[in-house]
Amino acid sequence: MGNYDFRLQNVLNFKASTETEMVSKYNDAKQILRNAENVLIDYNKLKKKIENEKNNLSMSGRIKDLKLYNQYIDQIKYQIKKQKEHVKNAEVKVESAKEELIEASKDKKIFQKLKEKDYNRYLEYEKKKEEIVVDEIVTYINSNN
Repeated sequence: MGNYDFRLQNVLNFKASTETEMVSKYNDAKQILRNAENVLIDYNKLKKKIENEKNNLSMSGRIKDLKLYNQYIDQIKYQIKKQKEHVKNAEVKVESAKEELIEASKDKKIFQKLKEKDYNRYLEYEKKKEEIVVDEIVTYINSNN
């Protein structure tokens, strides 16, 4: 039996490396999303903490201090709004990377199936060649007897 050589192996290798790149891109996008979500969580915790401080101060505090707390809370609310936009953008990028990964996986799978079919055809061809050789040997032996 000879050596099997898939004629589209370079394409399959390229598709596999593309899929690996898409996995990396997808994982990076997910990490960016997790980081953005964590920042948003931190802003919300900070807002809640400052609101609690303001509420405790409002019982005995000065109006000037309450005004400063309100300005700070407004600034945090603005940061929360901006961070929600970052989270939304990160979600879009994760979804896009996921779709690219799915497409790259499909492409690779197509070439893997082609390789499998081609290899099975190769095995059949080699088996037929072997049968022909065996038939020739049997015919030769029978003709010499």
